[in-house]
Amino acid sequence: MSDEISYDFSEIIRLRKEVYAFDVNLVAALVLGSCASFFSRFIASFFGFLAFLIFQRKIAKAAHSPCPRCSEPFGVKSDFALWVGSSTCQNCGLHMYNANQ
Repeated sequence: MSDEISYDFSEIIRLRKEVYAFDVNLVAALVLGSCASFFSRFIASFFGFLAFLIFQRKIAKAAHSPCPRCSEPFGVKSDFALWVGSSTCQNCGLHMYNANQ
């Protein structure tokens, strides 16, 4: 009998999939920015920046989801996350696809 512990990564996987899923708010900001570019560069850049913030917030939410083992951020610790992180916890080394370590 082994002392293997099974960890649930369903929330981390769901959040990582949501980053690249269709988002109405993001598409609306991009479309409005494209339409606004005919009238004002300032307004178009505002909508471009808004689309960036929406996407950045989704990445940060997925990157800062807690590790099931150590409860620290699984993907990235920095406040400004540029990506969701790797499949290994940056703190305790728990691997998402080989969780029985």
